[in-house]
Amino acid sequence: MQTFLLYPLLAAASAADLHSGVVMTGHADFAPPRHQSAREGVSLDFPGGIARVYVGPTVPAAQEWFSEKAGKVARQKPIPLAGLGEEALHAEDAMVLVRDGNIAMLVQVASGARAATEALLGAVDDSGAPWPAPASLVRDGAGFRIHAPQAVHVAWVGGRLSPSGTGAHFHTPPRQVVTWGPLGRATVQAFDEAGEPIQSAPPRPRPARDSPPG
Repeated sequence: MQTFLLYPLLAAASAADLHSGVVMTGHADFAPPRHQSAREGVSLDFPGGIARVYVGPTVPAAQEWFSEKAGKVARQKPIPLAGLGEEALHAEDAMVLVRDGNIAMLVQVASGARAATEALLGAVDDSGAPWPAPASLVRDGAGFRIHAPQAVHVAWVGGRLSPSGTGAHFHTPPRQVVTWGPLGRATVQAFDEAGEPIQSAPPRPRPARDSPPG
């Protein structure tokens, strides 16, 4: 079975000018990560606040995420913050938005946003670890199962679960499967109606012809 990645430039994620990701577990005071979507990234709760972390396959993907989040926190009247990443904004110590290369973070809390941000930036990984492999669909009787043995989290869009199966057994294959690795990176694989992998547009950045997100 031939496999297509949703974004053909994924191999560039291991380039020297890109970070490999962020170690998402083992941080004092931070809860285990909650995997949101390939466009939004991962969120981690901590006492009184929340941290959102996005690891993009390219710098433009992280720049788009940063720009979107800057628009959402504009009501807090953030100002530039020096000495943190390549670009950063803050609203006193209640909010920090930062981007460094292909990684972007938004931390919001009553107080202590910079310390929490610095803790997560300290967990940036530059090991050159390969991007998580895309999922595949394997035939299982009259249906399909997701095959992603190395993923720490798997999500899907569409499809119809089989009432007779156990676990994620699909009567109709999902349109898309997202596999997450331990460094906060997501790989998206699209499938056709027969469960065969197909190529489609990357989640970020949006093509120039698309309208801005609402």
